[in-house]
Amino acid sequence: MEDFVKQLDPTLDVIRSESDGESLTIYVASNRPDLYCPVCGQRSKRQHCTQDRTLQDVPFEGMKTRIVLRSRKMDCANPDCTCKCFSETFDFLQYKSRMTPRLINLIREKVRDVPPYKAAVILRKETADVGKSTLYNLLHRDEDLDLQLQLEESIFYRQNSDI
Repeated sequence: MEDFVKQLDPTLDVIRSESDGESLTIYVASNRPDLYCPVCGQRSKRQHCTQDRTLQDVPFEGMKTRIVLRSRKMDCANPDCTCKCFSETFDFLQYKSRMTPRLINLIREKVRDVPPYKAAVILRKETADVGKSTLYNLLHRDEDLDLQLQLEESIFYRQNSDI
């Protein structure tokens, strides 16, 4: 399980895990000793508080997986800095994302040729709890032009199949 988590970020350590047979929750935290202020670059070791962030991840050993990521809020050590408090960030996560990049990639692979309403049902059963609007947003934010073209072609085909 440690290796599964380290694939996301080598600075993450598993604190504990819980399983009910169908789903797995893994609690993780960063092992970085100090962080740097995003405004002034000053190193800070003063922790203000912690915040848990829940992410959906790819299935682990056949179980839906959630990762509870404990991130720290730090006080900037520079008294002249305009940023008094800042949050720990992780390179593998986009701002406010609730899914890991590897889950997003898996979802994109699975739903390429399936309409979002059908894909949502399939994914909820075996992979992750996602809705059709989430799938629609994932597909439209995709930077892969080939996938966008496939989606547009399938929509065009469905719209013109009645002609």
